[in-house]
Amino acid sequence: MTSISWNGFDDINGENIWTDGENIYYSERDEQYKLNKETNTWEEISWSGNLFFNGCDIWTDGNDIYSLEGTSDQYKLNKDTNIWEKITWNGFGNIYGRYIWTDGENIYYSNDDNQYKLNKETNTWESMTWNGLTNFYGSSIWTDGENIYRSSGEIQYKLNKETNTWEEMTWNGLTNFYGSYIWIDGNDIYYSSGLDHYILNKETNIWHKITWNYDSGFSGRYVWTDGENFYVSVGYSSQYRLEK
Repeated sequence: MTSISWNGFDDINGENIWTDGENIYYSERDEQYKLNKETNTWEEISWSGNLFFNGCDIWTDGNDIYSLEGTSDQYKLNKDTNIWEKITWNGFGNIYGRYIWTDGENIYYSNDDNQYKLNKETNTWESMTWNGLTNFYGSSIWTDGENIYRSSGEIQYKLNKETNTWEEMTWNGLTNFYGSYIWIDGNDIYYSSGLDHYILNKETNIWHKITWNYDSGFSGRYVWTDGENFYVSVGYSSQYRLEK
């Protein structure tokens, strides 16, 4: 990893980076920036309709982009006008974007014992009950591109999509870890927490310990990409570009 300095703004936490599919933004309460890729500069911006939100609560259903923070701050981005428009959900409204996840087909909300599935036709969050696991957070869900997993500490689960059941499983090489610290570079899957770094061998289902060319620890939750490069961003003091 190579230490870097950003132009315009450098107090960046990677978990608050998000994209509309074309542009890259940083949102942390009243700090709102857009990345100028040509000059490597974060340029301050002001949104219309919603001025105060976090990038970690932005999510997309594949078409539309939403900012969801509790019952009062629910917005949908009008891409044509660049305005955040207030919305109301049916069925359940106390939603935070960080707890939404998908199995590739359906969209779910998991926050403790609040478990919901989105009915896309009616725009309604419908209460649901899982088999095998009833209390968990969407931020702990991750995928290897084929299977869906829930990782939170020592107990690990894999989703059986046919039976809608969470089945306990044991990994090789790494047994105690959290889904929110997993990151993907497009090909490989990594786990980074402090000084513990692993790469998943998908063929053998084994996590192998690795060492980055970096003299300190970092968390996978702070890793992000501009579509070309990968970065670790943790406040003023820790801004790095990954050199593979």
